[in-house]
Amino acid sequence: MDWLNSKAKGSIIYIAFGSYSEISSQLMEEIGHGLLKCGRPFLWVIKEGQDGDKMEDKLSCKDELEKQGNIVSWCLQVEVLKHPSVGCFLTHYGWNSTLESIASKNGVRVNVSESGVAERDEFNRCITIVMGDTEEGEELRRNVKK
Repeated sequence: MDWLNSKAKGSIIYIAFGSYSEISSQLMEEIGHGLLKCGRPFLWVIKEGQDGDKMEDKLSCKDELEKQGNIVSWCLQVEVLKHPSVGCFLTHYGWNSTLESIASKNGVRVNVSESGVAERDEFNRCITIVMGDTEEGEELRRNVKK
């Protein structure tokens, strides 16, 4: 929490895919490069692999990512989500999350390529919408406050 406390209001991208979700190393790479491309600070929860491996060690861009944000294996999500520095939450496509985003009009869909993978430019596009100074971003933030 000290790290979050040191960040400006609404400046952090929080990335977490749940305790039971496993994401491919290809998707992790795309997310990592998307984060680097957008240049914004982030808190990314990457749980340990089944064999206890630190999955973030497999990222080709790990060193650059650690200069820009914070990668952890676990955190208290409820506390993070209510922290004022968090301005964007990137999560899995679970049914509850999808319905909540549609109902509250506060989500941005990440589109996948023909190969079925969400690519770094797409992550950058979505983060820029949510965190940027566009009308769409402003509307999303107004909907979140409701």
